[in-house]
Amino acid sequence: MSAYKALRDDLNLDSPPKYGINFANVYKRYNTRLICKRYYHHHWGTKAVAVMQDIVYY
Repeated sequence: MSAYKALRDDLNLDSPPKYGINFANVYKRYNTRLICKRYYHHHWGTKAVAVMQDIVYY
């Protein structure tokens, strides 16, 4: 049973899925997006807040 189907049908999985988040992609793109957003917030006079998982931070 796929994780999506279990979530949709409100069921539990028999075992955890064998796939996860592509952290290489997260590492590569997170800072770029944060810098771009901060640029706009600087001009608007507002603050940018970033929330991330521990595994991305380390």
